[in-house]
Amino acid sequence: MNAIKEKLLGIWQLIGWYNLREGGSKGYPLAEGASGYISYSPDDFVFVHLSAAGRTRETQ
Repeated sequence: MNAIKEKLLGIWQLIGWYNLREGGSKGYPLAEGASGYISYSPDDFVFVHLSAAGRTRETQ
């Protein structure tokens, strides 16, 4: 296993996501405050979960 792969293994939590636009303003693809996780396993499995900010639980 290479050194970079070893450093990435595990579960990581999203702390922020924005696109820097021309002129310096920020664009938030899932609104400011989005949440998410990405997981890298030793067997090369990758899992990603992203959720827009302010999502509420659907009621029936």
